Parts: sequence; structure tokens; C-alpha cells
Amino acid sequence: MKNSVLQKLIGIMEKALTEMEAVISPDALEALAVTIHKSMTYQARRFHNLDHVLAFYDPANPIQSLAALYHDIVYYQVDRGIHPDIYRVLAPYIEERDGEIRLKENIPQSDRLYHLVLEIFGCQPGQRCTQTDGVNELLSALFMAKTLQGIVPETPLLKMVICVEATIPFRGVEADGKSHFERLEERLMDISRRYELGWEAQDIIAALHLAVAFANRDVDNFAARDAGTFLSNTWKLLPETNMPLRSRDIYTIREYRQALQKMEAFMGWLKPENVFHQYRGVPPRRKLARLIRRTTENLNTARAYLQIKLLTVGILEALAEVTGGDAPLSLFMGDVVSGSSRRLEDYLPAEVNPDYAERNSALYRLLDHRENELSDFDTERSPLSLFLYRSVSPEQLSRYWQAAQEMFNGDLTAEAFLKQLDPQILSIVARAAAEMVSTRRKQLLHYATKPRENITTGQV
Repeated sequence: MKNSVLQKLIGIMEKALTEMEAVISPDALEALAVTIHKSMTYQARRFHNLDHVLAFYDPANPIQSLAALYHDIVYYQVDRGIHPDIYRVLAPYIEERDGEIRLKENIPQSDRLYHLVLEIFGCQPGQRCTQTDGVNELLSALFMAKTLQGIVPETPLLKMVICVEATIPFRGVEADGKSHFERLEERLMDISRRYELGWEAQDIIAALHLAVAFANRDVDNFAARDAGTFLSNTWKLLPETNMPLRSRDIYTIREYRQALQKMEAFMGWLKPENVFHQYRGVPPRRKLARLIRRTTENLNTARAYLQIKLLTVGILEALAEVTGGDAPLSLFMGDVVSGSSRRLEDYLPAEVNPDYAERNSALYRLLDHRENELSDFDTERSPLSLFLYRSVSPEQLSRYWQAAQEMFNGDLTAEAFLKQLDPQILSIVARAAAEMVSTRRKQLLHYATKPRENITTGQV
């Protein structure tokens, strides 16, 4: 029989600590594992959870394995604060005010480990920390360091802190052409000298080689060979970063659209070359180029997927707006976990010609795949989006997407947006929605005036 997740945690920690020659009692080991388990299983955690950190486990690398268990233990924005068990450890060092974290001043120099952690992160006492500054990584590393102080020897513990610092994501090359790993190397040289760590240049290089490999593994999902795998993990981030989506079947059409908008904008902003990093030949140049190429492909495919999803939800949002206002998405689409209940796609055509879509494209497969394990907050398939994708020419889709953005920005009314759509397409969608929303049936049928010629619905 398989061990429970908590038992796995205990086993991983026990093995890693033993290999580091750490001394810990069974009770203390259990307490450490329970704290990690509690903090990483918050309801809001969909991606940054225990599945994510356990994927790092490497029996041959205790530093990486133990650092992985702690590197996301604080996720301030998602957890809506800091878990009480973690806050008790961090309270002497931080002040929390109006959703913002400030590092306390006047911490005595005798608290050597605290100052070492701050210096590795390039932070100063009294500094206000934001998500951009890596507040989650900093607090995770500080909690790890203070929790394991006196258990793990200082040198491996600091290497773990360096690994966590390296996971601050999406940092590009600085104005002078130096990477943050090169900056970190400079800091570590200075830290070693002032704190008398006894680290030689080769020790620091080895620590940073471990750290860059650790950081790249943290984001390896971006370079997944299959775009569906990347998108599946992307979808898990949506309810993490958008609170309304955490309540299945309750969030509104507009809330869903706004969440998709933020993700699409993020993917448009993100530079693929800032996802993975290299330091002194690690990883090799050819491997880095391959990772960046796959990341570029996955981001492009995901953006195209998100845009067709946004256009789809934009049509539903416009229909909702002109027939009574915003409403739960489930009112128009049906339950997320449908079972035997009706869904809007039951009333869509089984096939529409002409068929413009490239059936062998990654985007088509994502829209059509019946086993897209996207998330339990959203439907696994996108039949309405697929209907649009294979029924409308690429040129029309581009125009509709531009019009949808104008509506989202408030530059176009819902009524004006609907008038820009092909009347036949609008009629099909409105008629399907009318079958779902009995309370708005009359208003929706107003937009379903076109004859349904040569159309066979999926409804028997």
C-alpha cells in the first residue's frame, strides 16, 4: 500500500537530513513535516502545492530535496496572508501592514543567520517587500533557515537559501549586461569574506550551479513537450491568483473573463528568454536554446488558446449584458462537473461548414481534446470555443478578437459588439443560450433570428 503524502514528506525529510548529518528527534521531524503539509494544502493552492514540491525530490541531492519542500511555503497573495505556524517564526523579523510586508530594523548582528539570508537576497532591514522583489521567496527562505537552524549545518543551509533565492522568477539581464546569477556571485564573494564563511570561488560556483538547475526545474513546465501539459498547469494558476474562481459554479461571466485577460496579458508580457537561466555553462547552450524555443512555442499556443476562449466568453458576456446583466457562468454554460446535467454545447451544431480550422494544429487539439485536465474550476473541454474556431475564418476571428478587446476596455458597448458578429454564428450561440437560461429565453431569442439552415445540433 502507498504511504500518505504526509508520510512521504517525513520520509523525504528524514533521508535528506540524515545525509546532511543533521540530528533531529522523531517528534521534531514530525512537527516539521506537519507544518509543511498544512501550509501547502491551503484550499487556494492548485499549482504551488505538495505535488509541485514533491516533483523536485532527488534521492541523490538532499540540498535540492529539502529546499524544494520550503521554497513555496509562503505564498502571501494566494494564501491571503501567512499561515499562523509560519508567522510565529517570522514575527520577530517582519511587520505586516495593509497587505504589505516590511523587514524590521534593529535586529542584532548576533542573529547571524537572519542577516545572512537578507544579504543573500540583496535586501536591507527596514525594506518594504513586494511580490516583484521576491517577498514570497524571501520569507520562505527565512522561515526555512530559522526552522532548521541548529539542525542543518550552516553551509548546506545557506546553499538551500541560495536555491530558494534563485527561484525568484522572470528576471532578465541587467542594464550592464550581467545576469542576476552573476550579481549573486558577487554578493556571495563579499558575504563569504565578511562573515568568514571560508568559501572559495569554486565553492560559490558549485553552489550557483546547483541553484540555477534548481530554478530551472521550478519552471520546467514552461518548456513542456506538450502544449496541453503547459496549459493544464497554467489553468491551475487561475484560481490561485483570482479569488472568485475558487468557488466552483459561482463565479460570474465577467469574473471569468477578467481572470483570462490577466493570464493572456501576462503571457504577452513574459519574455521567453527570462524564464530559464544559465550560469557559467549550466545548462549547456544548446539545452538552454531548446528550453527557450519550447517556451516560446508554448506561450504562443497558450495565448492563442486564451484569445479564442476570451472571444467566446466575450460573446456570452455581451449576451448576458443585453438580456439582464452579468450572471454566473454556470447559468449560461451549465455545471462545471456536468454529470448528466445539460450544458450549452448540447445545443451547438455537431458540424458546421465551411471548416476553416487546422485540425492537426496544437490549438485545435487543445480545444477539442476530451481529456484536457485543466482544472476543477473550469470545464475540461471548450466546445463553444471550438465551434467558433472551426466556423469562422482566421480574418474574422482576428476582427472579432479586436472588437472583443474594445468591449472589454469599455470602448464598445455589448450591443455594438454583437452587431459585428456574423448573424448566423450569433443566432446559433443565442439560441443555445436560450435553451439553458429559461429566465432570459425571450430576450436571447431576439438574437436568434437567423434560419438554422444545414445545421445539426448535438442535442438528440
